Order: sequence, then C-alpha cells, then structure tokens
Amino acid sequence: MPAPAMPAPDAPRLGEAAPAPQAAPWHEGRIAVAAALWGDGFILPGGPDEVLRLARPFGLSEAASVLLLGAGPGGAAVTIAAKLGPWVTACEADPVLVAAANALAQRHGQAKRAQTESWMPQAPVFRAGYYHHALAIEALRGADPAPVLRAMARAVRPGGQMMVLDLVAGPAGPPAGRGWVALERRSGPPPDEAAITREMNRLGLDIRVVEDVSARHATQVLAGWRDAVGWLKEGSARPMRRDAALLVGEAELWLTRLRLMREGRLRLVRWHAIGR
Repeated sequence: MPAPAMPAPDAPRLGEAAPAPQAAPWHEGRIAVAAALWGDGFILPGGPDEVLRLARPFGLSEAASVLLLGAGPGGAAVTIAAKLGPWVTACEADPVLVAAANALAQRHGQAKRAQTESWMPQAPVFRAGYYHHALAIEALRGADPAPVLRAMARAVRPGGQMMVLDLVAGPAGPPAGRGWVALERRSGPPPDEAAITREMNRLGLDIRVVEDVSARHATQVLAGWRDAVGWLKEGSARPMRRDAALLVGEAELWLTRLRLMREGRLRLVRWHAIGR
C-alpha cells in the first residue's frame, strides 16, 4: 500500500463547503489546508519522506512494534506501517486528529497496523517494556519533556531505540511573550535543548545523535508553500473565503516559525538514542 501523498478522494478538499471552524485547535477545514500543503494525513512539512528518514534507522520489520507520539491525522503512522511493516501504536492529544488518523488508516488498509489513540502529554502512560522502538514527532507542544521521556523510556524494551524530533529554544533565547505559543496553540514555551539531553542521560539512554535539522525544516516549509501558491495560481476557481482565511492563518503560523528560527529563538532538533 503506497504512503499517502495529497488528499485522498474522500478526504476534505479546499473549495468544498464544510462546517465553520470550531474553537478546538484542529477541525476538518484546517486539516484540509494542512493536507494541501504537506500531503494527506500530515500537519508538518516533509510528508512521507521525512517520516521515513526518521523511522528507517530503527531497522523495522513486520515483527517490530513502534510507539509513535505526535500522530497528527495519521500520515506518519500509515507511512511507517505501509512502507516499513511494523505494528504502530500512535498517540495524539487532539481528539479530532485521533478520529482523522484512524479514518486515514482504514482508508489505506492499515487499520490493524496503524492504530491511533488519545494520550495526555502532561501525564503520559504507556505499556511498560512493550515496544521495540519509540518515535516522538513534535509531540511535546509545551508539555514538560521529562515525564514524556521517562514514559517513552519505560515503554521501550531493553536495547530499543528512541527518536525525538521537537522544537527547542534557540541560542538567542525562547520566543518572547505568549504570541508564538498562542499562534501554535501550545501549552507553554519550547523546552531547553540541554534539558532534554540531560534527561535522556539521566534515564541511562545512549545518545548517538543530537542534530539541528532547522535548515532542512525551513526548506521543506518554503517548498510546501511554493507548491501551494503555484496550485492557487493554476486553479480555475479561487478559494472560498473560508478557505482563504484558513490559508492566511497557516501562513502566519509558518512565517512566524521561520522568522523565529532566523532570529535564533527556535531550533528543530533530532535526538537518536538507544536504551541500555
């Protein structure tokens, strides 16, 4: 089964009538905008290629199990299950995204191998010693990283691998005020990179890689928006007013993220560690 790319035939599309946006962080209209930018089932740049870049170092097979935090609307879980074969238990804090993820897995024939359930980043609980590996993709979103890392480490079998990809405060200090936190709908400011590394060391993890991937992330963001602008120019119909407003909102979010990265206030960092 191929990994999802752009919106599937029964996925919401830009230009179609849909209910007005809800107060919740995610709703069908915003998921459709994200799908148009990053691919069906994705809310972050890079799509299936970036997810596979993260998961391939695990050396996965059909006998492996993966705990995935930050499932989004299911694209990452479906891609890993379909392309690499493992059993994926995906966790997502937003209930709208949980429902979208399970619907996407059903649509792509991966309902058994890519199941998404709810979790609470502020009080994470996972089945101890059950998973071969664990992957977290921008899963913290303002939560204290220490409890999440501890829960992940307990969930992975001895010798299993952990991968964490998340935004951290840059060398110039974290974003000032609540503006960025509110724009990205986070519960708090980004964590400190050194604090995450210290916690991993305290847990006895053997850290193999700490990589700043901000430059690649920025390139992916710009590529997605460049494609979207081209699509809008070539389209025979202009976006509905509601869709245009959602696009403007997403553009503000991503332009702000890129600006903060240029100012040295945000970095996207990847940790790859092995349990002892």
